[in-house]
Amino acid sequence: MKADYKNWMPKGMVMGFGCAALVSLVLFLALGISLILPEGSAKRVIGIVFLILTVMFCIVTIWMYLMYRAFSYNGKRQMSKQIIEGVASYVKIPDGGKGLDVGCGSGALTIAC
Repeated sequence: MKADYKNWMPKGMVMGFGCAALVSLVLFLALGISLILPEGSAKRVIGIVFLILTVMFCIVTIWMYLMYRAFSYNGKRQMSKQIIEGVASYVKIPDGGKGLDVGCGSGALTIAC
């Protein structure tokens, strides 16, 4: 059985921020640009707020996606694998010894040790 180490950046979180970016873009287009709201300072403020939210969510989504790729254990960028194997090389558990893993995520470091 091959261990499933997961990823340090959850895919659901990346998708959630991507969806938030999409929703804020739709709200910007619907309320800030369209003719749904009458022209005025309120429409301008709403448009600016949703535009700023869209840009922020897009930046965070891109950053999270890049971190997801960087920490992928099986992907091309195996930063997670390098970290785990690097730290595990310093840990010495004697033959027949035991390691305690409490609340340490996927347990990848304990498995590697």
